[in-house]
Amino acid sequence: VIRPERLRVLAKDASAGDQHVMFSGTVTEAVFQGDTAFALVKLRGGATLTVRFGTGAISEGSRLEAGQSVSVGLIREDLILIPRE
Repeated sequence: VIRPERLRVLAKDASAGDQHVMFSGTVTEAVFQGDTAFALVKLRGGATLTVRFGTGAISEGSRLEAGQSVSVGLIREDLILIPRE
């Protein structure tokens, strides 16, 4: 389980350092809802992550669009593994 608000979208070639767990994928959908937005990112392995973020975090000209390649990062401290039972 990954909380969508804990994920960060970075440029495809961005490096986040050792404190992040990184995934690469392609934006399949981006929905802007006033002050917030979410994007669906399909990973190479076929899984899809939902990323939720404030629209104030988006700089002019860097808006997410379907088909865009991105890296998605999660700070290791925010990662909690839940064993499969």
